[in-house]
Amino acid sequence: TKMKTYVVVLRSRGSAVFYPNDALSLNYIVQGREQAPITLTFATTYDANSGFDVAPPRDLLVEARGSAESLHDAGEVFGNAALSISAIISVAANASMGVPALELIFDVDPEKEEHEFLQSFNPEQPLMAVPGRRIDPELVRSLIQALAIHPERQRIQRAIAQYTEALQSWHPGREISCLAHLYMGIEAITEVVLRNHLAGRSEQELASEWCV
Repeated sequence: TKMKTYVVVLRSRGSAVFYPNDALSLNYIVQGREQAPITLTFATTYDANSGFDVAPPRDLLVEARGSAESLHDAGEVFGNAALSISAIISVAANASMGVPALELIFDVDPEKEEHEFLQSFNPEQPLMAVPGRRIDPELVRSLIQALAIHPERQRIQRAIAQYTEALQSWHPGREISCLAHLYMGIEAITEVVLRNHLAGRSEQELASEWCV
C-alpha cells in the first residue's frame, strides 16, 4: 500500500498550559512501524476575542504529521502517539491534560488537487476556570528522553498511564476511581523500585536490612 502524508489535529482541555511563546515539538517513533517518525507539536490556544486585556488560555492543541496508509490508520496511530506524550506532560506538570479528542485528519500530498479529510465536531466546553500552571517544554523533553532509554520503560509507562487516569479523576465524588488508579500505578512501579533497590544486594540482605 502506498503511504500518504497526513496531518491529524487533536484538542483537549488541560489544567496546565504552554505559555504563548512556548510549544513542544518532537519526533515520535512508533515501535513496529518502518515509517519515518511522526512529528508531534503541542501548544495551548488562547482566546483573543475574549474581551479581556490578556487573552485567557483555552485548549491543548496537538498537531501530528507523518506517513500512514489511510485516514483511519493516521487517526489511530497518530492519536495514540499524542495520548502517550500527553500522559508524560501530565506527569511533568502534575496536572490533568484531558484526553486529546480527534478534530481533523487530512492528507497533504502536494501533487493532488483534491485531498481526503475527516472532521469531527466536538462540543465546545465552557471556560469555567482559567488554568495558570505553566508546562515547561524542556522539562517534558528531558523526561521523554530519559524514559526512552530506561530499561524499565514499559512498566514506567504503565504507571504513568495510571497516574494520568488518577489526575483526571481528581474531583469530588470520584475519590474511589482516583485511589484505584493510584493503587494500580503504585503496583506497576513497585517492581521497578524493588529491582533498583536490590541492585548490588540479595533479597536476604534486604530482608536483614528491613528487619523482616
